[in-house]
Amino acid sequence: MKQVGTGSGYSGQEYDSAGQAEWRAEQERKSLPAGSGVSGSGIGAGVVRPGRITIRTRRAVPNPMGNRPTAGAERIARRASPKPKALKVFRTAVGFHDAYVAAPSKKAALEAWGSKKDLFARGAAELVEDPALAKAALASPGTVIKVSRGSVAEQLAALPKEPRGTSKSSKGTAEKASEPQPRPDRGALDAVEVEIDKLLKEQEKELAEIARREAELAAEKRKLIASQKEEMAALERRRDERRRAYDAAIKTWRG
Repeated sequence: MKQVGTGSGYSGQEYDSAGQAEWRAEQERKSLPAGSGVSGSGIGAGVVRPGRITIRTRRAVPNPMGNRPTAGAERIARRASPKPKALKVFRTAVGFHDAYVAAPSKKAALEAWGSKKDLFARGAAELVEDPALAKAALASPGTVIKVSRGSVAEQLAALPKEPRGTSKSSKGTAEKASEPQPRPDRGALDAVEVEIDKLLKEQEKELAEIARREAELAAEKRKLIASQKEEMAALERRRDERRRAYDAAIKTWRG
């Protein structure tokens, strides 16, 4: 007799569903000689008996943990979740102040300063590594902290006495530019304005002539309409007289 479903490599969990049990029985049937069968009890245990196949399966045991994730799943979730980037403190010069900001990247620092240019590439901004200088910025991430460089007197003293590139020739040009210049001539402008006034007067005369002619035509039209009415009225009176005479003659003719 041949024992199946036992051994260190098999725990019986393959029979936790009806489909898996059927598949297991079919595999065992194919591996046995003709006329043999499988019978047994327990978790997947069986004895070879001729003529029939009997399979007993074990019900699935509910998980007492429910839907609670395992410790391994929690470790995987922690590895998959992105870690927030560490804040760094950057500094740039703004007038007589140093502008500090705590940001995760140089790009974020430029956005906080409102600069569209790469100040780091130009050497106008840098990373602050001194903890004492970075303390205030780290206390308010994303906020620009301005710190004055020296006193007002020191700042004024640091200003250059003369702008760079200033020479005697440029000074002479500035002095000449400061001299009063003669007032520009507006003769050409006055001439055009005179022509405009003249044209306006001519146009007004032309419009007045048209208005006069329109008034004459209107009076002529009214006179014509009145005359036409008088002529029509006279003809209608003659027609009425002729109709009455005709009606009288027809009556006499009919007797």
